[in-house]
Amino acid sequence: MFEVIEVAGVLHADPLGLDRLRSWLSSLSFTDQSTPGFVAVEYKCSHLSQIVRQRTTFRELVEGQWPFLRPEGHTMFERSLGHDGDAHRDILPYFKTLWLEEKLPGEELAEYAKRRLSDLRFYTNSISQKDEEFLLELSRRLWDSAVNNRFDQPNKRDETWSELIIDRARCEVREHAVAIVGQMHARREIPDSFVYRLEKAKIRCRVKILCPSNG
Repeated sequence: MFEVIEVAGVLHADPLGLDRLRSWLSSLSFTDQSTPGFVAVEYKCSHLSQIVRQRTTFRELVEGQWPFLRPEGHTMFERSLGHDGDAHRDILPYFKTLWLEEKLPGEELAEYAKRRLSDLRFYTNSISQKDEEFLLELSRRLWDSAVNNRFDQPNKRDETWSELIIDRARCEVREHAVAIVGQMHARREIPDSFVYRLEKAKIRCRVKILCPSNG
């Protein structure tokens, strides 16, 4: 059974989330002795593929919505779509991906990029139309909303994911693992959250909530 799971708490819609996640993954500095047995992500493999294919569409939508952004800003939005599902492949390319959503019902993904743009527009009123300021302020508003308006209750996913990890841990020869999940699932102060359940099962979690103030 492995000893430690490194957990990143992310915000799926954060346009700056990819850079924060990549920085965190790089900081883990695994050695041959501490190589993780797997990287768990909050997706089905087939669903992530559908989302990734919509990145170009998402960029086109963002370019039409916020044309004042420089190409680099549009690229950040484009890369943010589904970023928490495949960012680890660049940093930890040889490690197995554990798809946490594989046993859960699916969702309609055909309009995923359009729904994401609609969600983001809600938070952009009165933001300065300057490239860097726009992205930073949008990121901050998204995180403020997620933290202030979250429901301090677990959901079915927390139970399913934690059971999957616990079962996997029993037969894992590696001492470490990585999990990338939504920030609410990563908060141990929420009873029966993903992290709460893992720690109750004696799996030590090192958690990093990747909000703006945490880099």
